[in-house]
Amino acid sequence: MRIRSAAAAIAALALLAVGVALPATSGAGGATLPPPYSGPRVSGPENTTFLYETLADTAAAGQLGTVGHPRDLVFGAKNTDLVPGSADEPAYAHSIGARAIKYVQFTWYPTLSNRWLGTTAAQRAGWAVCDRGTTPLTDATDGDAANTHGPVDWSYADFNERAYVDAVLGWTAQLKALGYDGVFVDAAGRALRGPGWNVASTCTTNPIRRGARSSDAFAALLMAIKGQGLQVSAMNIGAPTSVDPFSRSDPAQPGRTRTDLGALDWIVHENAARPTENYVGAVKAARSYGTPFDTLVARIRDDARYGRSKVVEMAKARLPLDDPNRGRQEQYVWALAKLAGGPVALNAGFDFCGVPAGTDDCNRTGLSRPLTDVRLGTPVDSAPYAVDCQGASCMWIRRFEKGVVVVSAYGTPRRVTTVPLGTVGCRRVTAFQGGPQAKGACVTAVDVATGTPGWGHIYLYTR
Repeated sequence: MRIRSAAAAIAALALLAVGVALPATSGAGGATLPPPYSGPRVSGPENTTFLYETLADTAAAGQLGTVGHPRDLVFGAKNTDLVPGSADEPAYAHSIGARAIKYVQFTWYPTLSNRWLGTTAAQRAGWAVCDRGTTPLTDATDGDAANTHGPVDWSYADFNERAYVDAVLGWTAQLKALGYDGVFVDAAGRALRGPGWNVASTCTTNPIRRGARSSDAFAALLMAIKGQGLQVSAMNIGAPTSVDPFSRSDPAQPGRTRTDLGALDWIVHENAARPTENYVGAVKAARSYGTPFDTLVARIRDDARYGRSKVVEMAKARLPLDDPNRGRQEQYVWALAKLAGGPVALNAGFDFCGVPAGTDDCNRTGLSRPLTDVRLGTPVDSAPYAVDCQGASCMWIRRFEKGVVVVSAYGTPRRVTTVPLGTVGCRRVTAFQGGPQAKGACVTAVDVATGTPGWGHIYLYTR
């Protein structure tokens, strides 16, 4: 092994110390392999489970067995309009070795409902942000006709209104007292870059900081929650930027960014693996609101480069559970998401969004305990690498200490390559939920293929 620089030598020694070898500079078919991974070690449970449901809902539906053993277990907020949660949820999460995270959402609220974060409509009447005069900004007046709550009017919250912030912090303090480890802050993208994000409210009655702009006040609220001893463990902010997944636009200086969100524990890249090809074997494969596979890979490579240890990639399987292609689709989207090298969450529950179970247009079509429990360990490669490219379409590979993921866009031609494992010594290779590869021999490289019937694969190593 030839080391070309002191930095490379240090990286190589660090990887060898944990049983991961420095990869060769080129792989099968002349593919150039990326430099060795040099980020934090990965050990123990490494994925995340999102439950749209509460623990009680999950148990009643007979779905506890699908939760698996995640690093983080995010509980939904159903039936918690008056109380924040229940002590049995963190107790259960801790019993399976997971951190207990509770869903919260305080970007906007129902204007008239008396059931929201334990507050009344009369209290919230003075807590809306106004972009001019005393007229609250609502989902009916924000110019975003695609995202409304129908006949129920919702107002955007004023994060600089002291009474509102006190109510939110009172709610999260109760979560801390119940034993939760952190919160999942939904709709954070709307607070940080949606309608009114750069407004200094014109109707604040008791400001925390005079003239504060909405997204700055929201970021300050997140840090206040963190100051309570809770992890602000997830923010649903959409796709991270290619510069820094924890950056946000500066509301006072157009074109500039702020990086104060870096203190948060992790964020969710919600559509990391929701490709156009997510409808295996169905005419729906060309649905316009999907994202092309190789475009998603480009975003995932950004995640791998910037902050991979703090980005959870969400994969979305959409076929009904009884569809014969469901298992292959789960593995396909999961492998795509795992290219980032970080935690993966598959779907967000099992209630089929409240519509008949045959739907394929919902991210709550079921969980997968086997995929949640996969442990690939520390990456070998600093980023995924491509082989056998045909135009923009490639086979993408990322190697780990305990396995490898291989994936190509659904419907593309068959590809075959040999993957050097990048481990110290040989390994026996087993396909996820399948049989041994290479005739069960202990090998240092393995042949892999994508195409009919599977475009995504996970391989696991044993001695």
